[in-house]
Amino acid sequence: LFKTTSALHENENIDEGLLTVLEEVRQSLRSEFAQLVLLTPDGAVTCAVHPEGTRPMTAAPSAEDAAAQRLAIELPGAVLVRAGTPAATTGPSSVFASQDAIIAPITRSGEPAGVVVIAGRQGGSDQLAQGEVDLVDVLAKQIGVALEKGFLEKSVRQLIELEQQLTRQAYYDAVTGLANRNFLNDELQRLTTRPFPSSAAVLLIDLDDFKTVNDSL
Repeated sequence: LFKTTSALHENENIDEGLLTVLEEVRQSLRSEFAQLVLLTPDGAVTCAVHPEGTRPMTAAPSAEDAAAQRLAIELPGAVLVRAGTPAATTGPSSVFASQDAIIAPITRSGEPAGVVVIAGRQGGSDQLAQGEVDLVDVLAKQIGVALEKGFLEKSVRQLIELEQQLTRQAYYDAVTGLANRNFLNDELQRLTTRPFPSSAAVLLIDLDDFKTVNDSL
């Protein structure tokens, strides 16, 4: 707990601080996986650590976003979810609890702010214990205090802005500002894989001898 508190309040890069916190807890509890999902006005973001390495802060999948929102509101505190139980196979906990998992809600100024997930046990020799739930609950409260100080808000906002910038660079031409082939391919994929697609058509407009202009200029 001392190490996690230090990592949260002394690390200049809050993203690195959170990853350090998750790794400290993962090693202390000998768990397979530790994940943090934080709720923001622009959608949830998540980071995680596991024996093979780390997953830096990035936008959370929609399923994790929705599950974290429900759990942050519904959970009164940290809970231990056993694999194979109804809680692990149905409802929002099932998104994170494919194996034994401790899930703790994070609050910021009394409002839901995300969840911490500690899952599995290295080697599978024994299970996560109920007594360890209290430690994860304290960890979630520490993260909530760090959030109240506003350090993470700026970092998350910068992350979202960078992701939006990279997405635009990937899908729009820098010179004309028009959508490019990557955008077209993804949009066609989206339209053709809908369960009940709305009416859609593709109109191809070709310019005679434009290749000559393209190759020369």
